Amino acid sequence: MLNAAIYLPLISGLIILLLPRRSTRLIRPIALAGSFLSLFIFIGLWLGYDVSNSALQWRTTLSWIPSIGASYDIAVDGLSLPLIGLTALLTVLVLIFAVPASDRPKGHAFLFLLMATGLIGLFAAQDLLLFYIFWEISLVPMYFIIGIWGGDRRSYAAIKFFLYTRAGSLAMLLSFLALYLNMTPNTFSIPAIAQAHPLAGSTIAGFTLLGLVLGFGVKLPIVPLHNWLPDAHVEAPTEGSVILAGALLKMGGYGLIRILLPCLPDAVRQYGWVLIVIGLVSIVYGTLAALAQEDLKRLVAYTSINHMGFVMLGVAICGLSSAPNVRQLALNGAVLQMISHGLLTGGMFFMVGILQHQTGTRQMKRFGGLIGKLPVYSGLLGLL
Repeated sequence: MLNAAIYLPLISGLIILLLPRRSTRLIRPIALAGSFLSLFIFIGLWLGYDVSNSALQWRTTLSWIPSIGASYDIAVDGLSLPLIGLTALLTVLVLIFAVPASDRPKGHAFLFLLMATGLIGLFAAQDLLLFYIFWEISLVPMYFIIGIWGGDRRSYAAIKFFLYTRAGSLAMLLSFLALYLNMTPNTFSIPAIAQAHPLAGSTIAGFTLLGLVLGFGVKLPIVPLHNWLPDAHVEAPTEGSVILAGALLKMGGYGLIRILLPCLPDAVRQYGWVLIVIGLVSIVYGTLAALAQEDLKRLVAYTSINHMGFVMLGVAICGLSSAPNVRQLALNGAVLQMISHGLLTGGMFFMVGILQHQTGTRQMKRFGGLIGKLPVYSGLLGLL
């Protein structure tokens, strides 16, 4: 079931690419079928999940590249399952919103379905090499979505997004290799590395932590690695902003919790105060920057920096504390914040997109008195 949830969006996307040019009317039902099936399978996984068991569930482990210790290993736990559900839900909503209205609908639908496969696979991966491959699969489609269907400065925003994510991915990959090379025998298995703590007491542990913070911090994003985010959101189409804020930013928080905390506990304990400072700066900076905006979409983009700062703060507190109840509370708070942010920010970008589509502008000073003209819309926007 977990494999089906991962690959059904990709299969439906490939079917769409193979359709004849005149069969555009079939694009929407095929795209929605793949995304809805993935969402229904998630519901089955959720209903069948044993909350009293903290072990990995719905696990599939296959030999992949045994010569280097890499395996196809996917599973879910209480951290990954809600993020898979969030991704599946947002993909359905995005395809309902976007597919009928977009130009070049085949490529448009395929990229979102490919991204869904990458994201769900990433949240299920239990092998560092597999994690990295799904990470790249998740990021590449967004570059094309911004660059092809974005606003007037789409090329600038897409290149900026690409360069930041490339640099972050390289730093992350180097840290993965450091963990791999210090394992005996060499393995990319995340559970095995988390159990062995191969860099405990090592001088390179700090550099490995730095690489992971850079790689995951770009996607979170944290200050000062946030500069790509406002431009990407402003230039991306509405559906691109929804999936970018709602799901892609969670890749960074998930990586911190899944890999950084369990694999480098000593380094996190040593440098956790730095992570707290970064989290606090991101919280304050995101708030002040949002308050200064007149463009409604840019305002929502800056609030993401604020919200993700709380995730970094929770991760840092979890790593620094030795009290089990404090660690659990901090970790639960970080995960709850990620899910909450995915739902509310995705919804807010939808609302901004509707307003822009109807009026042709996102400048807040031109919308005075919206609640009198659009009470239901205004109530929902205020709730979000």
